[in-house]
Amino acid sequence: MADIFISYAHEDESRVKELVSAFEKHGWSVFWDRHIPAGATWRSYIGTALEEARCILVVWSRHSVDSDWVSEEADEGKRRRILIPLIFDAAQPPRGFREVQAADLSDWQLGQPSERLDRLFADISQLLGRIPDAQRATPKQVPVPKERKQEGKSERTTSGSRSLLLAGALATLVVLLVVGYIGFRPSQQLHDLPTPTPQSTPSAVRPGSTSAKSQWLVVVGSYARADSRAAEQRRQMLLDAGHDAMTIDTNDYKLLRPNLSAVVIGPFASQEEASAALAKVKQTVPDAYLKQGR
Repeated sequence: MADIFISYAHEDESRVKELVSAFEKHGWSVFWDRHIPAGATWRSYIGTALEEARCILVVWSRHSVDSDWVSEEADEGKRRRILIPLIFDAAQPPRGFREVQAADLSDWQLGQPSERLDRLFADISQLLGRIPDAQRATPKQVPVPKERKQEGKSERTTSGSRSLLLAGALATLVVLLVVGYIGFRPSQQLHDLPTPTPQSTPSAVRPGSTSAKSQWLVVVGSYARADSRAAEQRRQMLLDAGHDAMTIDTNDYKLLRPNLSAVVIGPFASQEEASAALAKVKQTVPDAYLKQGR
């Protein structure tokens, strides 16, 4: 499990490499290699690292603001409240991430002192809940206070008398409460009360329904609106495999990135139902993932 997962566009790899070097000098472990080894999938390699990371650091640049994958990884960090964004090229983050304060490192160079970089280190340290290993100081020995000497006999006697009086008062109060309950409890017995009828929970909720507090989706593909052909091909592939897939407008779901066409299964009223559907569809689309839509 890495301390920091860095999400970035491949065009920024050379600058991110300098950032990784600075983080590692502070004793943090960093996952930033986007190359998927042979035989591995996105979910088994990058997806697992993303889920296990303690901090998700997103580099917003003129390249990454248009990357669907960077936005998805940033959304995971925001959902888990472990997102720390930084900015290259004075880029403006996409909608949905602009309210999160970002560190502007547009002018930072490796090896040069930077007040903004120091603040970034402090923010990461606070999020991780510890000082970096390279700066960890040896804890001071705290003297253990000696046990208090026993007080005089008269003080012990007075304390014991007060304890007995307090215990007697509490016992009297308990007796009065029990007697009052027995004398004034309602005459209607528990078995006379009507048994509430359990209500069934729908397994899936279509857009526009208000019967579920939240809606979960199994996302199997996200496409630009102009790329409707690719979205339809992905949906048809899932239908042929026996999955009830549909194409949605992400603007209908406030927690999804807007202005996209997404191929999904669901929505589901609970995360448990969505997880069961995800397990089945992974046999067809290994990089499918869960997303809360509302």
